[in-house]
Amino acid sequence: MNILLRQKNLLILTLALAPLGTVNAHPGHADPITISRDTHVYMQKLVPPYLKIQSALAEGELNETVKEAADAIKQLVDNAWEKERDPSGKRMYKGVAKAAGFVAAANNIDVAREAFAEFNDTLLPFFDSWPNHILEHNLVLYICKETKQWWLQTKGDKAADPYRGASVPCVDLVEKEE
Repeated sequence: MNILLRQKNLLILTLALAPLGTVNAHPGHADPITISRDTHVYMQKLVPPYLKIQSALAEGELNETVKEAADAIKQLVDNAWEKERDPSGKRMYKGVAKAAGFVAAANNIDVAREAFAEFNDTLLPFFDSWPNHILEHNLVLYICKETKQWWLQTKGDKAADPYRGASVPCVDLVEKEE
């Protein structure tokens, strides 16, 4: 009888603490992001050009590398959008393509940084919903509490805020590893 009661209590505790099938995105975003298995590869390919943009903006640079990386992301997510079946994934890919287009078309660093913020606001709920992608690419999700801005960066690198650059470091920085 005691064993049955313990098993029942263990099951209730496990169910109460276990994550659900979907995870809510970061604060400010109520909807989880899900993508189809066949578009997963596009998310993997998106990381290297993303990191090029993040690094250049953190250095205060808006150059051809940024524009080429943004164009590459736009092309990737346009292709992913065509194959995506999940509505939340389609919305994410459409928003990322739009923001990447704004980054590519930016004519100054401030405009590029604003577009990059929109890009992250659209993309990062996916990474928050599916933290395995952060682990797969050896990334860290940084949050500057002062500006409430998010970005991804290679784990082990010194934090480099793409929104304000190296000259204005974030004082209240949170490193979120999954």
